Amino acid sequence: MDVFSDGRWAWTMSRIGYIKYYRDLSKKVGLPDSVIGTELSAMEKMTIDNISRRLRRPRGLQSFDGEIGGMGYTNDLKFDNDRVAALESAMALKWDRYLSTLPQSQQQAVPSFSYMPECGAGEQLFVVKSDPPGAKIRIISDFDWLLCREIGRNPWDPNDCLGWSLIVKEENSLIGRYRYQAEWSNGKISRNVVEVEQFYGNRNDAVLTFR
Repeated sequence: MDVFSDGRWAWTMSRIGYIKYYRDLSKKVGLPDSVIGTELSAMEKMTIDNISRRLRRPRGLQSFDGEIGGMGYTNDLKFDNDRVAALESAMALKWDRYLSTLPQSQQQAVPSFSYMPECGAGEQLFVVKSDPPGAKIRIISDFDWLLCREIGRNPWDPNDCLGWSLIVKEENSLIGRYRYQAEWSNGKISRNVVEVEQFYGNRNDAVLTFR
């Protein structure tokens, strides 16, 4: 079985949410489409191209062997991130320039646009194990699983559904909603959904156990 080390969707999903947020906010505050419409349209095209590129990738089981990185770290080609950063910076500049042309009374109704090229909270290290021990554990983001189902692929088959990862190390960076499949040598198979949230307790208690 082929092993692939990428195929993450975090970049794509964050772009979709980002574009929708600023489309909706622009309408809410009465911002003319001419102010940032060009940049938002460019982001939309980039995101659609990103999705098309991913769907053309060969299907197979991915490796999941890094203590850092998780499902959202190696999420796309660097040039996409660089292009998005340039578009976001241009949007902030145009937005605030337009805001400065409004009468003082109207400026209070339109928020300023602060662009900071940093990332927010992401994955967290969890110890992943099975009970009883020894299971082969595979995980897939819920988004990938649902996408495979919608386009007619078997979402439980790593050879048919892009996005499955084989857990090969004890510690793994995870966050979000996943489907998992644990298989033991005696033939037992367990499949279910798991929600992984930020853990604020004792670091030694950050454990996910699949049964």
